[in-house]
Amino acid sequence: MKKVIDDNVNQSYVSVANYLMKNNELDFNNLTIFKLAKLTNTSAPTITRFCRSMGIDGFKELQFLLKDEGHEILRKVDSELLISENDKRGELFTQNVINSVRNGFDMNNQKFEKMALEIKKAKRIYFFGLGSNAILIKLISDLLVRMNFNVVFSKNTEQQMAYASNITKEDFVCIVSVSLSDPIFEWLLDKPNLKEIEPFFITKRTSAKVLEKVDPLNIIEIGTSDNQLGIRFSSEISTIFILKMILIYLIDENLANFLNRSEI
Repeated sequence: MKKVIDDNVNQSYVSVANYLMKNNELDFNNLTIFKLAKLTNTSAPTITRFCRSMGIDGFKELQFLLKDEGHEILRKVDSELLISENDKRGELFTQNVINSVRNGFDMNNQKFEKMALEIKKAKRIYFFGLGSNAILIKLISDLLVRMNFNVVFSKNTEQQMAYASNITKEDFVCIVSVSLSDPIFEWLLDKPNLKEIEPFFITKRTSAKVLEKVDPLNIIEIGTSDNQLGIRFSSEISTIFILKMILIYLIDENLANFLNRSEI
């Protein structure tokens, strides 16, 4: 039955196989070919052809195989199918991560060095980001604080807006947003004190209006996987990688190796 599902040649056969595997507590003694056809939205001839596709003479032989120890057979097959599906999902997730990370690095490698230099000479480091980006920024900003950098950041949007008034030309500013569509970013860049500096941007929307006059070296593009589980999810993977790369460029070789450990 697992092969029937994997081959997916006949959708009616797949429906029958799925039903039997997911309902292994059925009373197979009292199950008839017509009951099974009704339960699976198929027909008695379809059930017969389904049996023969698996090398079984007909429904009676299928019923015999499913009775008694057949319950255990179904549980085993169901478990094997579940593992197979999870394996496939795991492979897709792994490829998603690899593609997102590779794309993010390939597009932005030259820009990490400039960002690291600006951070090192800045008096204070300001980050701005909303939603899930704020959560990612918080993780990295906490690490920067532990590295003795003066980081100013809050996950609270109103607090971020308040912090913006304190920015000077001696500070470093980084704005993290996939789309840069929220009005807060346009408001932020219109502030007179921010016009004295050149903020860095981590974004996927590199053609956004607010970036028209920004130095391309100050724009780090968020890469996403071509084989992705979802653009937003893929973007978040790439964003956390970019933020982690900033740390890599700020520290010595020993610490870089430490941060590159798989569990971090």
